[in-house]
Amino acid sequence: MKLWIILLLSALGLTSCGRIAASDNNTNKPILIEELSNDQIDSILFCVNTEFKLQALDSLVDNIFTNLNGTLLIARNDTVIIRESKGYCKLYAHKKGYEKWSQSEFEKARKETDNLINNDTYYELASISKQFTAAAVLKLVDDEKLKLTDSLYKFYPELPYKNVTIHQLLSHTSGLPEYFDFPISWFDTSQLLTNQELISVLAIQKPAVQFNPGYNYKYTNTNYALLAAIVEKTADLRFEDYVRENIFRPAGMTKTFYITELESHPEIKRAYGHLGDKSELPRYYLDGTVGDKGVYSTPEELLRWKLSYFNKKNIIPEELLKKATSKQNYIKGRGVAPEMYGYGLRIEDNKNFGKLIYHGGLWRGYQHVMVYRPEDETVIIFLSNFRNRAHIGKSNQILHLLDGA
Repeated sequence: MKLWIILLLSALGLTSCGRIAASDNNTNKPILIEELSNDQIDSILFCVNTEFKLQALDSLVDNIFTNLNGTLLIARNDTVIIRESKGYCKLYAHKKGYEKWSQSEFEKARKETDNLINNDTYYELASISKQFTAAAVLKLVDDEKLKLTDSLYKFYPELPYKNVTIHQLLSHTSGLPEYFDFPISWFDTSQLLTNQELISVLAIQKPAVQFNPGYNYKYTNTNYALLAAIVEKTADLRFEDYVRENIFRPAGMTKTFYITELESHPEIKRAYGHLGDKSELPRYYLDGTVGDKGVYSTPEELLRWKLSYFNKKNIIPEELLKKATSKQNYIKGRGVAPEMYGYGLRIEDNKNFGKLIYHGGLWRGYQHVMVYRPEDETVIIFLSNFRNRAHIGKSNQILHLLDGA
């Protein structure tokens, strides 16, 4: 067994691990097998196991990137295990929007250096943005400017939803209708919709609730668009500014911003969303609302967020963080909903990988997922601007390899 270990280490080139077993540091002579202690053997086996994991992980990542157009970051604590990007900010592979282009023009534009995705490329985070909105609300709760039991009616009495609480908005148990599904005739599609304009639409059109507040769970973007408006009204500060000063900056996310500020950042390399047929999606009137989506950021910035929000707890106190990262979508008379949701985060008690805290993002050609496992401080971040499902289910495969199963 010990001889097998030595030969294996040599074959793998594990000089840092294999030095103990392969030779005496002073004489450079081989150590006799029986001279190896149990601790040395355990150390060597750990190194071998780690190397096998990394090799298997590299192979899996290579396989994922045969289809993934985007970025993958895997880290444990503050140590990055994998950071890789591949593909194009614009795919230039569909005639929609480029009807007069020749194939050679497509190829040239695609391969331009500025069009290649790298680790600093910005993505619209879609619903991954919701955790920042939840953090902003909880920050105001900590400052005693809001209560989770406060009603929506307290802030917007013009809305026909008197019994909805902030807790229900955060946990998607409000029953409010999904504004994505509203008739297009309710909106001015010539410009980006704002949160206040959405509130006006709700006040004028008075769409019915999907269920009575607290009696069911339904993931609805309207909840978080309204939460952003409540933050703005409570703080007497533009929502984007409040989040930047109280959430992003304390987390070290100095490069993150909202879509409403996009024109102020012409210097960034930005990935544009694409559908599965590779067609590029132009700006859309529903892009303008924030709180439910709208954050522009990078994987590196999200790692800073993980280290700050989940680890150091310097954004909100631990008591409120526990609420955000535990199931909150209890249904009256029925217990917690099967699809568990905290505040801005989904929760899963996985029989193979333990507790997982995560959120996906799916909007206008962007398709992301961010998974955090508190047990060993592992985070997996997939960001993609091509909706081809390339990374669906891959987080579990990564955890499987990291666990050495």
